[in-house]
Amino acid sequence: MHSCITAFLFILATLSSALEVSSSPRPSNSLLALQSSTSPASICIERFTTYFYASYNYVFFNDPAEPEYNFTIVTSHVKFYPATLAKWLEEREFDVLTKSRATADWLCGWHIEKPVVVDGRRHGTVGWKRNPAFLNTSSLHAGDASSLKAAPRQVIPPYTSIRPRHLTLERVEAILRDNTPYADIYYFRCMMLGMACGMIAGTLVWYALMGFAEMRRRDKKLKAARKSDDIELDQIKVHDLSGAGMERMDANRDDGLELRIEIVKPTSDPPSGSSVADPPPVYTLDGAGRLPVRARDMV
Repeated sequence: MHSCITAFLFILATLSSALEVSSSPRPSNSLLALQSSTSPASICIERFTTYFYASYNYVFFNDPAEPEYNFTIVTSHVKFYPATLAKWLEEREFDVLTKSRATADWLCGWHIEKPVVVDGRRHGTVGWKRNPAFLNTSSLHAGDASSLKAAPRQVIPPYTSIRPRHLTLERVEAILRDNTPYADIYYFRCMMLGMACGMIAGTLVWYALMGFAEMRRRDKKLKAARKSDDIELDQIKVHDLSGAGMERMDANRDDGLELRIEIVKPTSDPPSGSSVADPPPVYTLDGAGRLPVRARDMV
């Protein structure tokens, strides 16, 4: 019983530690490498596979008001939160790109902003990069297709910012701040509670089986002891009172000698002057018609 209580407390301690970790998940190593958008370097995002093998998930989208940039939200809440963010981005008039349409080029070249943290819980991180499709747009004139002159390549104006507008990033970060990943948190806690309950149930079943085995062992031992006692009692034989001995006592006169026990009382003679007391009654076997012998007759 003491070991069962100790195991239960150990499971609860492990569960509480896991829940604390789930409330403030850490980003992956690739996201920790870059936290400042001013750095010229960029990162690549691993393609999402499954819930149990992915450390984070992402949402790709564009802003129609700023088509020269692509945006993404990277979050460690991988189950339900990305779909919720995609719905809210569509509500705020962003164009969400499905993962099936995202090519390998979409996974690399991202600059990461500061993570959005609310109440000590990391909701996600906003990333951005230049849209190569927008930058490589050709300005060829469709009127003269046979012209050998190539149109000049589009030049980015010098006043164009090297990063998206602050207002656009603020809108995306507001979506992250206003939406708490409760579904993923509860889902993770339910999984941990299910694992803990499974371990507790397994422990209880194991103790129940051990108790059942111990009861069977004691029952077999008790039956063996009772069987040995029965063997010793069988050696002591008790005569049957309804057997031949009782039949002989109840036999008729024709079958043999009948044994009769009679009590003969003395005659009621008047007391004599002798100081000798009267003898006790005489018991005879046949005693019919015999008179008792008095003590004075024997003198």
